[in-house]
Amino acid sequence: MDTSEEQKLPGEGTLWVTDVHEVRPIQLPPQEEREEGNPAHMTPITLMDAFDNVCEKLGDSPYLHSKEDGEWKAWTFNEYRGYIKQAARAMIKLGVEEYTGVAIMGFNCKQWFVADIASLYVGAIACGVYTTNLKDACKYICEDAKAQIVFAENKAQLAKFSVHELESIKAYVCWEH
Repeated sequence: MDTSEEQKLPGEGTLWVTDVHEVRPIQLPPQEEREEGNPAHMTPITLMDAFDNVCEKLGDSPYLHSKEDGEWKAWTFNEYRGYIKQAARAMIKLGVEEYTGVAIMGFNCKQWFVADIASLYVGAIACGVYTTNLKDACKYICEDAKAQIVFAENKAQLAKFSVHELESIKAYVCWEH
């Protein structure tokens, strides 16, 4: 019996995977063969670690600009990270599980991105939902993604989800801007 086959991880030996539970190990050359400054040879870090590193360097610098009440306002890196971590803590408190969906429906705005990155912080999968989708499509997406939270831009968009008594949804969040 070949013991190497027994210890193989799902997804190992392939170039890509589509199942969130499969693992595709990162391949790096041996340490002695890595070239200084070559991004392909750098030790990998998570997206959240990379974001935290940037926030440490640029904390009070403007990060994101948005128009509110007719005036442009800026969020700093630290403010943005604070909102993201606050949303992530709320998701954890609500019991959002790893590899489950977080449905986000709305136009590009700071709240959309907070929900998106907060999902990554908790190990969930952000699922952007088209604002043009009808109720049946929203229901299908939530069921397929095993969504546990729905973020919606306004009450009209939120109504496309809440009429469907989806059992997996732990919370509905509406932002209006």
